Amino acid sequence: MSKHSLPLSIITLCSLLACETKDNPEPEQCELESGRSEEVSEERAAVVDDNSDFAWEMYHQLRSDEDNLFFSPVSMSAALDMTRLGAEGETLGQMASVLGDSQDEDTHHRAQGSLLQELDESDTCSVTLSIANQVFSQAGLGLSPDFESALDEHYGAPAEAVDFQADGEAAREQINQWVADHTEDKITELFPEGTISDS
Repeated sequence: MSKHSLPLSIITLCSLLACETKDNPEPEQCELESGRSEEVSEERAAVVDDNSDFAWEMYHQLRSDEDNLFFSPVSMSAALDMTRLGAEGETLGQMASVLGDSQDEDTHHRAQGSLLQELDESDTCSVTLSIANQVFSQAGLGLSPDFESALDEHYGAPAEAVDFQADGEAAREQINQWVADHTEDKITELFPEGTISDS
């Protein structure tokens, strides 16, 4: 059991990155509207390096010679980092070794959350980028207030209780609807039928 009383086997984390191309304006009308800073802090550089290492490792694990591959390592690392907030001991050590252990935990989550927020605010006149994070936990689980507060503070991720045990299919549909709503229907079935069971 983690320090946040979170059995990780019954929690679903969604971190989504959706990108949309806008109508192409004339070049002279297009200005960079991003709030990105010119300077990069050591904390930010370290978390970007950690994310890059994770992305390359995932690519090497997922790639094949026969098919094209599309995945979002930022979404994957954000979802796993939200889980990491509730881990401790050996589990935390293993997660940190995969996701990056170049900084202490508080610094890592602060830098990762800041990076995600900046990416979410980095629209230009030709591209819209949206990031949405959410935790779906088993109803009645009683998440730690500290865990919920850290999720909100670092990842802007509220926790929503669903009853996986009573009706896994209804939980799946609820999660898929949330995903569709937050990706402007670009992702409508993150979890296909049969992927979430009642047991």
